[in-house]
Amino acid sequence: MYESSKDIKSLWRTLLLIAGETAGYLRDLREQRENLWSIVKRQELYRDVARKIDIIAEEYVIDLIKFNQLDSLIVSEESGTIRLSESPQYVIALDPLDGSVNYLLGMPWCSVSLALAKLNEKNERTCLRDVIIGVVASVVDGKLYSFMHGIGCFIGLRKAKVLNPQVKLILGYSNVPEWHYIVDNLRKIHREGLAIRQFGCASLEIIYVGLGVAKVFIDLRAKLRNVDVAAALGFVKELKVPYHSLHTNVDEVPLTRLEKIPSLIVAENEDILKIVEKLYLDAHGPFKTS
Repeated sequence: MYESSKDIKSLWRTLLLIAGETAGYLRDLREQRENLWSIVKRQELYRDVARKIDIIAEEYVIDLIKFNQLDSLIVSEESGTIRLSESPQYVIALDPLDGSVNYLLGMPWCSVSLALAKLNEKNERTCLRDVIIGVVASVVDGKLYSFMHGIGCFIGLRKAKVLNPQVKLILGYSNVPEWHYIVDNLRKIHREGLAIRQFGCASLEIIYVGLGVAKVFIDLRAKLRNVDVAAALGFVKELKVPYHSLHTNVDEVPLTRLEKIPSLIVAENEDILKIVEKLYLDAHGPFKTS
């Protein structure tokens, strides 16, 4: 099911180009951002909205995918499923602008995220586990975080290095009570060397765990979608960094349609992952989503 190493590298270079060009285009649009706030549509299922800038970014990426002749089934945060041919070769999971409110406010945590998987020829479900290439492009500084399955992770064209700073971050979203219980107890267990941050850009936050900058990323909101995290999860998986949902097998989440991920924990090692899972159960028991 995987492409040859030569084919993967060619596809990787194409995705780098697409993500990098889109990030550059969005940087050029920043001076106009006051005119890009308008809500174009509401996504009630995910309790989210699509703004004018989200649609502009999506259209730009899709045009580049077509121009580069990637025969794909595109699954995008804004438009859902877009089939570029009757029998596409690939699935591309696209989040054209993760952190759009940050972008519109002039804050640096926003990204373009693309993940590619071979479309299963046996009509079996193509899932998150099948992603072979992913790119997360940081819009403001232009950094390209990427991976190729079985080959490695990269920042730009160089192999990514895992750091071990004196202070590590706890990342995630604090709008559920269980999050506070988990974080408070993590800080009691690790008395020093932890700082809490909320950046509002899940793809970059997950990447930071993989690079050793953060100890854990915790999202319990039941708002994340497969396209939000497909590329970033592939990145950390290539680095052998564990992740888990309390309610579903993340690797089995379908990639051929928009799908909600009810919870997600990405931790620097298995021990931290198990501690967070236990703390969650202590706080609440089985998580219920609507």
